[in-house]
Amino acid sequence: MFRNDDFTSIGRIRSARRPLLSREQERNLILRIRGGDQEAAAIFLDCNEGLVVNFAARSPRIGMSFGDICQAARLGILKAIEDFDLNKNLRFSTWATWKMMAELKIHAHDCRESDLPSLDDPFSDVEIEPEAFELDVLDNDVIRTIISEALMRLESKEREYLYLRFGFDDNEPMTQTAIGKHENITRAAISKREVKMLDKLRRDKFLRQNFEHLLDSNESEMVLAA
Repeated sequence: MFRNDDFTSIGRIRSARRPLLSREQERNLILRIRGGDQEAAAIFLDCNEGLVVNFAARSPRIGMSFGDICQAARLGILKAIEDFDLNKNLRFSTWATWKMMAELKIHAHDCRESDLPSLDDPFSDVEIEPEAFELDVLDNDVIRTIISEALMRLESKEREYLYLRFGFDDNEPMTQTAIGKHENITRAAISKREVKMLDKLRRDKFLRQNFEHLLDSNESEMVLAA
């Protein structure tokens, strides 16, 4: 639906950053965009610029400039609009994060293939290993997004633990040590329980169909063990 060339026309009608959208405004704009309304696409991008900048700020540079990463993220947002389920109780920003990551991986691969330096770092000669991107980008924010998709498939005690561990509903995430003190059990027991739950999530059919490329990374266990 959307390509890099679409930014040429959309960019002409983008204005200063707009306030965050309500769910209803978001829904209306998505429907307009799906109908080919480029003005709606420009408004939608402006309202999500904060998401773009935040994503770019915490992403590894992988041979790309900050501006290049932002551009990939914006294209990811536009692509997320194509298959975002408006009837599902899921935040658009959560779905868009996956699309931005996928788009960034495509752009990073193109950079490696062409061996072109970043515009912001013309003298860079850093060689990027393909697996380095996978490990760097898989951070706690990504894991939280994966888990949010499967929470309703878990038992109540498992959900309660994950809410504490990963800070859902805008709460601060808790360490394994803190949860151990809260439940009066050892950190080792907490760690063992967490490994079992994450293994259960990895076997979840929905997650394997949609996010297999991330769930297969062994690095997730390293990230979550702290």
